[in-house]
Amino acid sequence: PEGVENEAQEQLAFADRILLNKIDLVYGDDTIADKEDELQRIEARIRAINGAAQIVRCQQSKIEPTGVINIGAFSLDRVVEMDPEFLNEDGEHQHDDRVTSCSTKFAGEVVFSKLELYIRSLISKVESAKNLFRYKGVLAVSGMRQKFVFQGVHMTFTGDFRDGAEWGDGEERVCKFVFIGRDLDHDALIMGFKDCAAAGDPPGTAQASAAEWVDGVVLGQQQPVLGQQLAAPLPPGARCGVGLELIQYNGTLIVRKLYPDGPAERSGVIMKGDLLHHLDCQSVGELPKASVLPVLFGEGGSSVTLGLIKPLFGLHVNVSLVREYTAEESRKAGFGP
Repeated sequence: PEGVENEAQEQLAFADRILLNKIDLVYGDDTIADKEDELQRIEARIRAINGAAQIVRCQQSKIEPTGVINIGAFSLDRVVEMDPEFLNEDGEHQHDDRVTSCSTKFAGEVVFSKLELYIRSLISKVESAKNLFRYKGVLAVSGMRQKFVFQGVHMTFTGDFRDGAEWGDGEERVCKFVFIGRDLDHDALIMGFKDCAAAGDPPGTAQASAAEWVDGVVLGQQQPVLGQQLAAPLPPGARCGVGLELIQYNGTLIVRKLYPDGPAERSGVIMKGDLLHHLDCQSVGELPKASVLPVLFGEGGSSVTLGLIKPLFGLHVNVSLVREYTAEESRKAGFGP
């Protein structure tokens, strides 16, 4: 009907890869050739909606995971070409009287760790997530040159920093999004995103990148890792750790805790549950676990670069943390006399 969205067509239009399932149930006029003709006819209808996505035939939903996971196929330019209103907050349809669209736009940047917590709170509960029919947006994230583009349906969230979608020199950094769903609390959604806003770059905030290694300067902090704890205060001028605690699970190092005002927390990127994948550009799988602690304490110098995987977003993010205490800062931190 006019004014009502066709959900099947929308899902096809925004897909990066399309699984044509149950092909064994497609019948022609009794011959294999006729069956192939019917499959090609179906695929032609799909390509008429989305000619850019690869179509994969399958039965009983069986497909190699590498065919659908981390394929890096999302293209902001292609999405905007298919739907010029993708970033428009005003052009969404309604499905019934309880289904509304909530959109906003505000200047400034968000802190990635706060954003991650908020997104988790939105989609982690089945009862509330099932009312989120569709959502999309573009956000400016503190410390990132690339725009963060996200979209999702119910509990299925995808978002990424993309090369080619970067903030230009002198371009105002803004955040905007639109949510479509049933019984939406508009005020809560808007305030939830605004509460993620960065209050400005505090001295020592680390810089992060999804594409390359970037240096930053942060305050140091006493640091336990893998269950070890410093027994004595650091002397003035001593190198210190990055303010996080790791736990080892099935051979994987996972961030278990961030320490207040430490480098990890101040980065605005690292948070509990992140996976430590690289340390100073070297895979942690190639490092003896006993060597992780001294590297994080600055054995190789005052700079340490952490390569992290953000499970919620499927992102690889690199964060460089750099610090040596001065005597004055050591005293302020309680590490000196």
